[in-house]
Amino acid sequence: MLEIGFWVWAPDKVSEASIYLPFKVERADIFDCADSFKKSEISQAIFNEPVTVTHGADNAPVIIAKIDGEIYTSIFLFEKLASGRISEDELKIENKGEGAQLTITSKAIKSAVAAASESKKLYFRLRISLHSGGPFVSTIRPFDGALQSGYEEIDYIDFRINESRSLPRDVQESLRKSTSKLKKISFLTAAPISLGLSSNDAPLHKMRVLESAVWGGYVNNLPSHMMVYHWRKDWKNDTAISDFTGFAKFAMRRSGRGRVMKYLLIFLLLSILSSWLAARIDANFGAPSTWLDFLVDQKTEPS
Repeated sequence: MLEIGFWVWAPDKVSEASIYLPFKVERADIFDCADSFKKSEISQAIFNEPVTVTHGADNAPVIIAKIDGEIYTSIFLFEKLASGRISEDELKIENKGEGAQLTITSKAIKSAVAAASESKKLYFRLRISLHSGGPFVSTIRPFDGALQSGYEEIDYIDFRINESRSLPRDVQESLRKSTSKLKKISFLTAAPISLGLSSNDAPLHKMRVLESAVWGGYVNNLPSHMMVYHWRKDWKNDTAISDFTGFAKFAMRRSGRGRVMKYLLIFLLLSILSSWLAARIDANFGAPSTWLDFLVDQKTEPS
């Protein structure tokens, strides 16, 4: 599962907002997370701020989050079809190269601005279903892992934003012409506590145990005993962020009763096979001592 949340500052000056993903995506795989923000505890957990939320009628396109009565941000609610999918009028999907470009349309942004004209920033959050970790997560297992009672498995994450050499040419060109600037990037990943972070390419901002009591209402079937790792990059001296790379490698010891029993079974089968082969050789050629005596006799026989 991949979640993308981002702010658009001064949304009244923005026509569209696009994100390129390095993999194909179907509309059925994209979900709007905004409904969950109607619960203050979820909004507080996402923004890490003491916000309270208000929302109007069922058809209101935004949720308003406030701090001490002042508007902190507006959160956009996408229009849904009867199937529950996001309307094509508000989110376009276009295949490009090996990936897909998601575009939040001008209709969506204009409706959000009209509903919350006092808000200086507009927040979007999308959840995208990934299959087998998608292109970001890879696993390395030793070649002889099946023959060991336990082994170390490596999982690594390679996540990139605005790295030109990884983008199709037309996306590169759009980035070059864009006047928008990245002010802050937060990259978070959750992993079982049993996975040890063995290396990463940038200092951690922080890490913590995932609060199941809070996040269990936001993510279905949330595993227990999860750790959250957080990397962050901010612009400095009024210099915008050009790109970002998040790389992390995790190591986990794979073992267990089932694996040990499998290993013992393989060892037992090899022992049986060795005994059977030895018996067959003895029956057809005699005991090994006989072979040695024969070879010695052959070598010492006068020519």
